[in-house]
Amino acid sequence: MVGVSDYPQEQRYPEYRYSASDPQQPATIKAIKYGEPCHEPYGHDESDLCAQWRAAKATENSAFWAKWSFWVSIGGLVGLLATLHYTRKAVLAAEEATRGAEDALAIASRNAVAAEKSAEHAQYEAYLRLRAYMHAGTIEFGFNADTNAPKVVEIPFVNFGQTPAMRTGVMVSMRWIKSGEPISQNLSDIPAIDRRFGRSIVQNRHIVGHTNPISSSDLNAIASGQYRLIIIARIEYTDTISQEDHVTQECVELIIRGVGAPGNDGGRNISIMFKDHPEFYIAT
Repeated sequence: MVGVSDYPQEQRYPEYRYSASDPQQPATIKAIKYGEPCHEPYGHDESDLCAQWRAAKATENSAFWAKWSFWVSIGGLVGLLATLHYTRKAVLAAEEATRGAEDALAIASRNAVAAEKSAEHAQYEAYLRLRAYMHAGTIEFGFNADTNAPKVVEIPFVNFGQTPAMRTGVMVSMRWIKSGEPISQNLSDIPAIDRRFGRSIVQNRHIVGHTNPISSSDLNAIASGQYRLIIIARIEYTDTISQEDHVTQECVELIIRGVGAPGNDGGRNISIMFKDHPEFYIAT
């Protein structure tokens, strides 16, 4: 069944005719704007047309928003990539700054260690210049060819440092060694030094140690080559600055050369000297 509209055909869909011979018609054709079919549709056909129009319109709107959603997504992706790029640059810059800080810290640490070592070295150098140093001075032998009295060997220990040496103790020991025997076998039993009453020795002052008396017969034994006389002189002291204990040890041998023997008339032509044995020298 076909519905019939109550409006005349020419009223709903006006006809448009154009004739080239009609002087009243314009020279160009103008587009005709159609109204929306859903504005008060009449009948089944117009309702179907309205539904189709609305479906097409919805499809068009969906396509429009889908297009804009796509471009917005592209923009968001670009923004995300830019954010990741600048975040990566910031991370790299932070890593570089961290490495720079670590390098600066390492340099500062090395400089601090070097400054500390330099200060310690300067302090130690000053200590070495100022501390006490006790060393043996000129060895004296009380020899007189005109007398047969026993003789002694005197060994002075002088403080060559700039500060006092405290609690000093001196020991001078004699070792009689048969010719041909090694010296080292006779140096193992050096006696200890009692420093309970040791005195202080200031700069350029000395303390003297001496041997037991040496008789003329002992000197004759040395001159004949039967025996060798080794003298061990040792001093122990405490340093004023560091409060550390130090030791200096000298080892000398009494040598007698010449014509005749000490104590006889020919003794005036002999010479007496002291030979150092540096292999047994100790200094701390």
